[in-house]
Amino acid sequence: MEHSDTPHILAIPFPAEGHIKPMFNLAKLLSHRGHRITFVNTHHNHNRLLQFTDLPSFHTQFPDFLFASITDGIPSDDPRKGALLNYLPMLITPSARSLVAKEFRELFLRLLEKNGDRWQQPSCIIVDGLMSTIVMGVAQEFRIPVIAFRTYSATCTWVTIFMSKLAQEGAQLLRSNQGLENLLRNCDFPYPGGMRDLIVEETLAMTQASAIILNTFEQLEPSIITKLATIFPKVYSIGPIHTLCKTMITTNSNSSPHKDGRLRKEDRSCITWLDHQKAKSVLYVSFGTVVKLSHEQLMEFWHGLVNSLKTFLLVLQKDLIIQKNVPIELEIGTKERGFLVNWHLKKRFWPILLWEGF
Repeated sequence: MEHSDTPHILAIPFPAEGHIKPMFNLAKLLSHRGHRITFVNTHHNHNRLLQFTDLPSFHTQFPDFLFASITDGIPSDDPRKGALLNYLPMLITPSARSLVAKEFRELFLRLLEKNGDRWQQPSCIIVDGLMSTIVMGVAQEFRIPVIAFRTYSATCTWVTIFMSKLAQEGAQLLRSNQGLENLLRNCDFPYPGGMRDLIVEETLAMTQASAIILNTFEQLEPSIITKLATIFPKVYSIGPIHTLCKTMITTNSNSSPHKDGRLRKEDRSCITWLDHQKAKSVLYVSFGTVVKLSHEQLMEFWHGLVNSLKTFLLVLQKDLIIQKNVPIELEIGTKERGFLVNWHLKKRFWPILLWEGF
């Protein structure tokens, strides 16, 4: 069988755009180096990803890259409208996570049965650290190595590991010593309750992985990467991954397939405006896909931005604004010194020399 010994890797991101895009880029890099990839999204994000992916062009460049999907644990008739934060509480419930783990196991068993002429059985799982419990049971049962992938810094990874161990062991230790009972409180931990519980559980499971891939590089965080090497047998700091994709993977400039893992249409209305700005003069401001602002929080920040008298590009999803009424002075100030877009443009269009700060 041709290529029968080629490794077959399952890649499973956490269902948030800031996690999907780095995992997608990592999967493309591995596919580019000859590995077979099955990229496992939730049904909802799978459909959104394919909507903005030119599949014929994509598979011409990555012929051994398959897409698969499983549930996110939320009922299929839920519209999942607006920012992720609107339905994140449903995603992280134990019942939802249990359904995700169940469907992942079913998918894995189907992939075992598909051991045909081209595709080997899965030989490795690369999983976002926040999805560790979803795959660990299957991996241990079938003795498949798991490599954890953290989409953010090594320092943040170390903090979540320390926080998780403290939540598991330290709080019990403090409560068991007279006089120290109130030294550590629930409110002292970052993240709200449900999300904190998820991070603690998933981070502790993540430490069982055979290796960890970090979206950073050695020179940036040397001491923390050394600390992580005391926990994981192998640590691969290969970031920034989007830069690796740009330098290692040659794309056809004459085609326009969307291959960066985006889940929404980009707003390029600011291109002409940016072309007329001076070098190092523009503040880039974005709240990402998860943050949900109250009207008061948004107005306070926006007033400060306008009153700074700096030129700015403000990326603000419409569905993150709870109330749509914007004071006239903000509209005027934004038109005079700034530009408002609904979603940021693709990185290849970012004129880096423009930015004064982020």
